[in-house]
Parts: sequence; C-alpha cells; structure tokens
Amino acid sequence: GMDMDMAMVMDVTCAGGGQTQRTETAAEAAGLPAIATDVGDAARIVADSGRIVPPRDADALAEAIHELAFEPLTFRAARKLHARTLIEKRYSVAGNLKNYEQVYASLV
Repeated sequence: GMDMDMAMVMDVTCAGGGQTQRTETAAEAAGLPAIATDVGDAARIVADSGRIVPPRDADALAEAIHELAFEPLTFRAARKLHARTLIEKRYSVAGNLKNYEQVYASLV
C-alpha cells in the first residue's frame, strides 16, 4: 500500500501547449513523477520517467495516478533519480553547447 507517512506529490497535466511542457519539465527537474496526456511533446518530455495517457481518457488517468501513488518506495526513488538525470542531460549548458556544435558542424 501507499506509505501515508511520506508526502506523495506528482505533476498531472491534461492539456496541450507550451505551458504544459514547461510544467512537465519543471516537475521532472524536481524529481516528481509526471503524468501527462499524449499531446504535443509530452511523450518525449516525460519519456519513461512518468506516465502518458490518451487525451480525454479519465480511466487511464486514474489508473496512472493510482499506479504511481502506490508504487514501492524503491521504484519511486529510482524514478525520481531518472527524471532528474533526464532533465540534466537534456537541458544542461554543456549538453546544449554540444547540440549547437553538432548543428554548426553539419552546416559547414
């Protein structure tokens, strides 16, 4: 069952657009499990560090919330680390510099 002594917080987004993507990214940076509807880049952003559900599917959303809320603490800790690592890898200054260098090299 869910450990009621531990505060369980997750990010659940059910709309599309840029604001949603910033919310998902911020949640992952904080190590929170993200649940999002499959719109825009949500699946790419959340990847395997959270759950993606079809738009307008309340049952799938409820199932994803239940699954993450009741997952074992060891899985939750691993998910938190994985989410944070993904964000650091995607959005670090060094990572962005490397991406710009690759784009530049492909143009010259």
